[in-house]
Amino acid sequence: MLTFRFSLSGVSVLAFVAGGLLLGGMMETGCASGAPESPGDFVVKPYVQLGSAVPDSHTDVRALLWKMEAPDPTVNLEIRRTSPDSSATNRRNSPETWTAAPVKWKTVRTPPVPPYGLASAEMRGLALNATYEYRVRRGAETLFSSAFSTRRSPGRPATVVFMGDCGAGSKEQKALAVELYRRRPDLVLIPGDVTYDTGREEQYRTNFYPIYNADRPTPGVGAPLLRETLFVTSLGNHDVGGQDFEKTQDGLAWYYNWRQPLNGPDLADDSSQAPQITHGSEEAVRAFRDAAGANYPRMGNFSFEDSDVHYTFLDSNSYTDWRDPVLQRWLRDDLTQTRRRWRIVVFHHPPFDASVTHILDQQMRVLAPLFEETGVNLVVAGHEHNYQRLRPLRFTPERDPATGRMIRDGNAVPGHFRLDTAYDGVTHTRPNAPLYLVSGAGGQSLYKFMLPQLSYYVKDVHDVHTFTLMNVTPNRLTFAQIDAEGRERDRFVMDARAAR
Repeated sequence: MLTFRFSLSGVSVLAFVAGGLLLGGMMETGCASGAPESPGDFVVKPYVQLGSAVPDSHTDVRALLWKMEAPDPTVNLEIRRTSPDSSATNRRNSPETWTAAPVKWKTVRTPPVPPYGLASAEMRGLALNATYEYRVRRGAETLFSSAFSTRRSPGRPATVVFMGDCGAGSKEQKALAVELYRRRPDLVLIPGDVTYDTGREEQYRTNFYPIYNADRPTPGVGAPLLRETLFVTSLGNHDVGGQDFEKTQDGLAWYYNWRQPLNGPDLADDSSQAPQITHGSEEAVRAFRDAAGANYPRMGNFSFEDSDVHYTFLDSNSYTDWRDPVLQRWLRDDLTQTRRRWRIVVFHHPPFDASVTHILDQQMRVLAPLFEETGVNLVVAGHEHNYQRLRPLRFTPERDPATGRMIRDGNAVPGHFRLDTAYDGVTHTRPNAPLYLVSGAGGQSLYKFMLPQLSYYVKDVHDVHTFTLMNVTPNRLTFAQIDAEGRERDRFVMDARAAR
């Protein structure tokens, strides 16, 4: 066992690495039944994250973040494992006592939000299929406590929710949060538009954190999800709406409010494939870059694995041109190198949809041939504020006869469809092409004008807010579309195709 001692404001702390468990920061979570909290300590209470590092095949990574009025080096994080696995390796990695490690602090200065302290703790070498308790403490006083789970190894079932366009602060968002909490998912995946209207820190504090990290499940308020349930997000158009730092300097907050794997293409800061700050002083730009660190701009595209699924998250905003050979090479490698049974791709703008509002935002159609080539099973988007299930389909984009390049006219991508009309998700359950879903009814006002006459249309829910519930097993995905009352609005299954 490797031990080391350090001092936080004169308080001596002993930390250690045991059986491969490396604690790179202090841990935090919180649940509805957690320890009492000191009033006024947290600006934003602790919430669990994937973490920036990519774990090996035998261990996991998690991160915890919280915010206080200022950095407080007397605050520490402790964790302990509570669900030992039967394997010898996992027993060896299971701490029987609370283990401490240092928290990393940043002072974030993004007006009009007052300066605050952002605490982060990334924990590596965690056991798979395990639950860890955590507590945030100042001396002997527990400020916050909860628990989180690590990723599930192949063969283990998982319950996953897709829910986009959610952070509106609406009563419908709050009602869905309570039903979501009742379902106890392992993962909540947001295909963009995390918070409205322009992705600012101020909007996270009114429309996102209070609703998904409430202290108890309460209608009209929200539920204690973020402190114990892993949320993973992609960039939507509203998440990058605050690029003018002359107006407000707390835009692009997605880049410092999330810790997600940095395993995507390594884009330059001034890359045209990433959102750029359009206006702002050198001081404002520097403050943002200090807060975001290595996340900007690389975190826009990433992948991770859980249970039998390989998930790939992409930035689908119109500044990203997915015809670019460097981006396509990264994506092809990402999708072909996995050994997981299921490949699911998540991003904001649907390549195909049957809603009038954004039907011409087709820029992600250029990836349809690559999805078909690499055996992608499911593509989930948001952007349209409703639910849509489409037929499995193959799409061939038209190409410029002079250059051979796929045509993208603005955001429109013309081409030719081949539909799997046999698959119905009930009696015929094995599609022969990728299935496309839209799940964008998480809280923002609904889009109700639909085009059911389109050949690829199957089903929509546009009159009530809903989320998509997916149950994962090695050979079957089961889907249900759930409203705030717990009623099923759609149900279907997908059985695995033959191995590629």
